[in-house]
Order: sequence, then structure tokens, then C-alpha cells
Amino acid sequence: MKFLAWLIGILASTDGAIMYGQVLGYLRKKLGGNVFSKAKGDIHTVRARVFPTQRGTLKEYAAYVRTPYTAFSFKQMNTRNVNRFLGAVVRQNLATLIDVVWNDFNIRHHVKKLSGGNQFVKVNKSPLYNSISNKGAVWAEPGNCIDLTKMLVSHGDLEPTSGFTSAVYSAGTLTLTFVETFFTNGLATDVAYCVVVNKKNGKILSTSWTNDTYLYGPTSVGTRGTPTTMTLPTGLTKANLVAYIFFKDVAGTIGYSDSVAVQVT
Repeated sequence: MKFLAWLIGILASTDGAIMYGQVLGYLRKKLGGNVFSKAKGDIHTVRARVFPTQRGTLKEYAAYVRTPYTAFSFKQMNTRNVNRFLGAVVRQNLATLIDVVWNDFNIRHHVKKLSGGNQFVKVNKSPLYNSISNKGAVWAEPGNCIDLTKMLVSHGDLEPTSGFTSAVYSAGTLTLTFVETFFTNGLATDVAYCVVVNKKNGKILSTSWTNDTYLYGPTSVGTRGTPTTMTLPTGLTKANLVAYIFFKDVAGTIGYSDSVAVQVT
């Protein structure tokens, strides 16, 4: 009876454990510091419950992993980390870039079940996962493993540039060089946008995009036919920056183009 009272007390204090069968039957979900589950076939397993340090941030990607590592556990970890990074991009830039560009895409394509942020994650998660340089290693920062030039910050039906040659940063100025020629539905008057993303935290630099207003920076305006420069803060680390260029038609009938990215040098 003392054992039964003890077991009932333990179960009452858990956050979701369910017992099946008799008093000494099998368990599901969490019990104290343990997690009970069922593996392939009819094998009941128990493992220690592990909590990530600094959950929901980009500061600790190596947390919440299992030992020993397997191909499956690495796949889980890489998938989770890509989704976490994309989620951070959405959270930090939701009211500016994400809501403006990606909601526009959803409206034009009659997407009703996804927000702009969810559409951004859906489009980018596979390319970023496939770009991971070493899928068999624990990684602590996205800039070390993910190729962010594969990420789209803009998505749409307008013709993108056929080549983004370079983005050269010096003394607070970013000089952009891209192919001006257009072949399908592009026009020389298409408005050109550039955003710069910090690979370490997924944040878009504040001077490069603000609510569909700033083009190439806070003071200058560019079009498809006029490659130019944009102003950025001084003292930035080039290796941490990726520049993206995309367009929008002036009439507003087509919307935005896909972005094209290049590593800042």
C-alpha cells in the first residue's frame, strides 16, 4: 500500500505521464526527469529528459541533442536548427520585410492557410537544410554551416536579376554590382531593393530596409538599370554579412521578384 501511495503521488505531480494496463503496466509521456515512449515493434523505452539551454535563441545550437549521435539524431538537430534560425529571422523582421513582401506573395497566389512568415519558412527550410556544409557535426552558429545565399528574402513572379556580381563593403558604404539586362517581364523602371542580413543572428540591418520605403538605404533610390551604393553602419564584419537584391514593378501589377544573394566582401 505504501508503494501504491508513492506511485500515485509521483504520477499526480507529473506533467502528462499516462499509465496503460495494470499498476505496473507501461508508461507514456513524461514522469519526473524521464520520458517514456514506444520504439519500433513493441519495445518500451525510457530516456532522460533534456532541456535546451537558452531555449528559443540563436546563442546555443548545440543544446537539446542526444548522445551517442546517429544519422537520425543529426537530421533532427539540423532540421530543428534551420527552423529555429528561420523563426528568428521572421520574429526580428516580421513587421517590416516579412509582412510586406511575403504577405504580398500570398495574396497574389491566393494562399489562405499560411501567414507571410509561415510561407517564408516553408520556402526556405529545404534549401537551407540542403546547404548545411557538414550534416554530421554539432554546430553552434548558423553562419558557420548554413549557406545563407540560398535563402530567399523575397519571392514573387517578377523577373529577378540574372546575376548579382558583388557587394563590396568599405567605410560604411556597400557598392552593388548586378546584371541590368532583363529578358521576360522585367523593366528598366523596376524598383531595386537591397537588404543585408547578419549571418550570426538573422537580423536585417535597420538601414537597408524599412517598410517598403528605403531603397538601397535611407536616402538613395535605385532601379533595375542603375546599380549604385547604399549606406551601412561602419565597423561591420564583412564575413558576417550577406546582401540580397530584388525588384518590384512600379505599376504594382506583378509584385516582387525572387531575391538573389551574394556574400559581402
